[in-house]
Amino acid sequence: MSNQRIVLDQDVVVTHLQGKMYLVAADGSQRLVAEGDVLPKDAVLLAPEGASFQGGETTFTLGSGERPEQGDAVLANAGTPDDIAALQQAILDGTDPTKAFEASAAGGAPAAGNAGGVAGASGNGGFVTIDRTGDATISSAGFDSANPADVAPLVDAQSSEDELVDLTAPVITVSAPDNTNDRTPTLTGTTDAPAGSTVTLVVTDANGNQQTLTATVQPDGSFSVDVTSPLAEGGYQVTASVTDPAGNTGTATDDGSVDTTAPIVTVNAPDNTNDNTPIITGTTDAAPGSTVTLTVTDVNGNQQTLIATVQPDGSYSADVVTPLPDGGYDVTASVTDPAGNRGTSSDDGSVDTTANITVSLDDVNAANVANTPISGTSDVGPGRTVTLVISDATGKSVTVTAVTDADGKYQTSADLSGLADGNLTVVASVTDAAGNPASATDDTTLLDTTPPDASITLDGNITPDDVINAAESKQGIAVTGRVGGDVREGDTVTLTVNGKVFTGLVLADKTFSINVPGSDLVADGDKVIDAKVTTTDAAGNSTTAADTEGYSVDTQAPSVVVNIV
Repeated sequence: MSNQRIVLDQDVVVTHLQGKMYLVAADGSQRLVAEGDVLPKDAVLLAPEGASFQGGETTFTLGSGERPEQGDAVLANAGTPDDIAALQQAILDGTDPTKAFEASAAGGAPAAGNAGGVAGASGNGGFVTIDRTGDATISSAGFDSANPADVAPLVDAQSSEDELVDLTAPVITVSAPDNTNDRTPTLTGTTDAPAGSTVTLVVTDANGNQQTLTATVQPDGSFSVDVTSPLAEGGYQVTASVTDPAGNTGTATDDGSVDTTAPIVTVNAPDNTNDNTPIITGTTDAAPGSTVTLTVTDVNGNQQTLIATVQPDGSYSADVVTPLPDGGYDVTASVTDPAGNRGTSSDDGSVDTTANITVSLDDVNAANVANTPISGTSDVGPGRTVTLVISDATGKSVTVTAVTDADGKYQTSADLSGLADGNLTVVASVTDAAGNPASATDDTTLLDTTPPDASITLDGNITPDDVINAAESKQGIAVTGRVGGDVREGDTVTLTVNGKVFTGLVLADKTFSINVPGSDLVADGDKVIDAKVTTTDAAGNSTTAADTEGYSVDTQAPSVVVNIV
């Protein structure tokens, strides 16, 4: 493509720009000309043939016709409408406008051949080539001044065929990860723009929120960048753009989606079954055909893995392959959706090929001794009566009963306040419908209704003189003390100062040290530190001890009195 270099001889305001024109700076760099640009006199433009712009009321086009030689007239359009109006008025007034030309410095002789000059004209005179494309009418004279539309205008004082303008946009691709569970996915792509170019990526999420990212083109033409602000779940769009050194911009768009919601899955492990290869069932909202992985762990810790396929109604099932021993077993079901989100669920079951019952009695403390919960399971079926006998070390006992539910489970409560502190033994017994007895014993329960001892003492001085001065008010002050009784290492000490809570742990030597900002100690209304410590014994009995310690504040500098003698 042929390119023209234009040198303007006056200021021009660019309007109605067609094609691309470049303003050439003194250092040789180029920038695109835009409508509204004010181009100064002597500005250098570079453009391909056929590009045009309008300055004022005149349109200028770079064509492929004859080009003026060096030194010919240059673009001149800014004052043209006013000059035409002046000529019109002179003619209407009966004045010969040629007599207004400047007198020739060499005399009044016309130019050779009576062409290109006027008698009396200065040797410094010349012609200005004005291009008009399309039709134009001078309204004040009332005549048509249309120029042939196919005449190539000449607006260039200099012509150059050896400078090329790149008008081809760079090629760019962008990849937005689809169906991903990463809310800040990595966006990648390629481009033929030069290495080091900046790629701008505009990301719009499912809620219409936008963020703009930038990436740098690598030597191999690739680029990548991580999304900064987490995307909303749903579809998102990425538009990538890159501009080459010539100012051409290439763009590409891709759509992706974010799915961070794990599929829901349930699993049912048959409980109290006499089938040692039970059928494991469940449901899920994962797509039909998805694979559910089931991990079955029996009472001995042995594991087996089963595979089930999701049916059109969302259900699945699989038979245990290796027979389970009597006792409890655990089943964990997991399913993964196409985005990589994993849903899991667990259920416990039990296998019982004989009459069986269990009992559970947690440690008893002062808080629950009068209403102690007792529970257990059985495989004797619903509605069976379970007898529970709870005994202490002295032989005293309490007897209560419970009824099994549809799953063979039972629970009740007992008042054990009449039993002595110490180890308890609970025996549960039941008979199934066939008359087969079953019993279970738990002798690990501890009855302890005595609360632990606890004490706490704050050290007397929180500063050397127990007075917080100006310097100490600006730093942390260690509040120290000691605990006693059954308070143990690791128990928490709580200090309340200025309405704020500060905590620390009891050390092995039963001391503690907690830093409190001097500013809070100064701001405390009553200048008293409130300290508490709570300790809990193995049975769950708790005791809280408290202490307080006052202090003084003096942050005023001493006054100095100077007596002049």
